[in-house]
Amino acid sequence: MTDLVLLNTYKYYRGLPHQKAAIAAFEAEIKAKLPGALELLADGWRKSPDELLTIDDLTAITTAKRDRLLEFLPHLNEGFRRYEVNTPLRIAHFLAQILHESGELSLVRELWGPTEAQQGYEGRADLGNTEAGDGFRFRGRGLIQITGRSNYREVGTHFKIDCLKWPEKLEQLPYSVLTAFWFWQKKKLNDWADKDDVEAITRLINGGYNGLSDRRKYLARAKEVLL
Repeated sequence: MTDLVLLNTYKYYRGLPHQKAAIAAFEAEIKAKLPGALELLADGWRKSPDELLTIDDLTAITTAKRDRLLEFLPHLNEGFRRYEVNTPLRIAHFLAQILHESGELSLVRELWGPTEAQQGYEGRADLGNTEAGDGFRFRGRGLIQITGRSNYREVGTHFKIDCLKWPEKLEQLPYSVLTAFWFWQKKKLNDWADKDDVEAITRLINGGYNGLSDRRKYLARAKEVLL
């Protein structure tokens, strides 16, 4: 039997009437001629090492626009493989955190007031902010809000980019996504995800429990879809 090769149609699908009609016709023909084939294909896609998360998964978990999700999805799947965030529970916890931290992928740079807390970034030794202006220059960037000169230096070494000279690199793909995985690995958050401990993960990311209820909301959605 000739192998059936399906392209990554999610890259092109926009929910247009003719696209919906074509998909409905395709599904009807497959169901008529090959009963059970669609279920087998869906199971194969779910287990594909190249796509641990699908566009349908994301649209079920978040209200972000589809086009925005499609920009981030390949880099999320790269990160899941590269940093071993590779079980449904690990993925669910990762998504819960980044969706909260980034406002459902809408923010890749910390909104600046400055607030009282942000004013406190200046001169913070634990962040490595030793020079005037470091607090603003090395404000939170990326999906998990990498903050401080020291973290920027470490990220730059890891990805072989000069983040001290060009901190805005962390706002740009793929680094806005992959830096979140770097931080996840650095803090050994897979271990806590395996224990299903959202409070411990939140504390290690946030330094406290800000937004915990929102993170729990996304976690529940992600579990419903992925587990």
